[in-house]
Amino acid sequence: MIYVSDLQYILTVPDSLPGDRKFGEELLLQATSLHEQSYGFLHPETAKCYSALAMCSYHNDDLVGTLDFQRKATVIFERTLGVDSAEAVHGYVG
Repeated sequence: MIYVSDLQYILTVPDSLPGDRKFGEELLLQATSLHEQSYGFLHPETAKCYSALAMCSYHNDDLVGTLDFQRKATVIFERTLGVDSAEAVHGYVG
């Protein structure tokens, strides 16, 4: 079984799997889709998937995708955990 944290590590270590970052991004997109189907759009786990996608997009030099995914994650964290939660504040700063 593949976990989101494992994919984040693979995507952030540049020499681990050269050339497979796009494949990792596709896996994260599928994981996010499954989270949305299972938990719904407004759930902290779905927001964590969006944060992971934002990090992946950043490492792939896709700044538009990075901002889009991080914005979605921040909105979900705000609505589910509150505007003063650590995750929401991290979304504001990052």
